[in-house]
Amino acid sequence: DEEMAQRKAQWTMPPYKATRGTLYKYIKNVKNASDGCVTDE
Repeated sequence: DEEMAQRKAQWTMPPYKATRGTLYKYIKNVKNASDGCVTDE
């Protein structure tokens, strides 16, 4: 669908809500749910 392709091309990731601390470390290190949300690899 061409509309979805256009939207995907224009999309930018929003900034993280956390910029420091434990939550920021979690955001940067956690894997996808399909990979098991592993944080220690």
